[in-house]
Amino acid sequence: MSSQKQSVILHIYDVPSANQYITLMSPDLGAFHTGTEVYGKEYSFGGHSYDSTGIFITTPKDIKSLSVSNTFKYKESKIIGNTELSEESIKQMVSEMGAKDFRGKDYNLIQRNCNHFSDAFCKKLCGKGIPKNINNLVKTLAQYPWLEKQIPKEFVTPKALQNKVKDEEKKAKQKENKQNSSDSNSDTTNE
Repeated sequence: MSSQKQSVILHIYDVPSANQYITLMSPDLGAFHTGTEVYGKEYSFGGHSYDSTGIFITTPKDIKSLSVSNTFKYKESKIIGNTELSEESIKQMVSEMGAKDFRGKDYNLIQRNCNHFSDAFCKKLCGKGIPKNINNLVKTLAQYPWLEKQIPKEFVTPKALQNKVKDEEKKAKQKENKQNSSDSNSDTTNE
């Protein structure tokens, strides 16, 4: 434990292209991306199709690392509390969360999204979750599962996570090529 308390700050990003319609249905609803800042790093969660972590780190409030086409717009920040955990302890915690509950392939817009991660992470850091209204929209969306299929891919896999996904795809391709090569070698020796 560190003797110095660190602020746990929730950064909230608006999704203007969705919210221009959502707020027409209900002014209490909205689509938001969140990230949690501690020790000057912002931790977020996004989806991809691999077993590896979906948690990624950016510079706080860095919109360009989240989206290539202005999908997100910074809205506000809220101090959730303070933590006495060391930066090393947090790094270990994030690693464990990413290996167990927040892998890229576990991302689901309704059941396990960036806001679910921020809530779980804040609770681990300081014992308090994020404001409940941040994730209210998913309760409504859960009633209409077909809507999830309409969400653009970059809402799920932020730009900061895309390089990690490309690396995973490259490794999978290399593994497949190696397997195919070894299969063809065993076929020629059996002839």
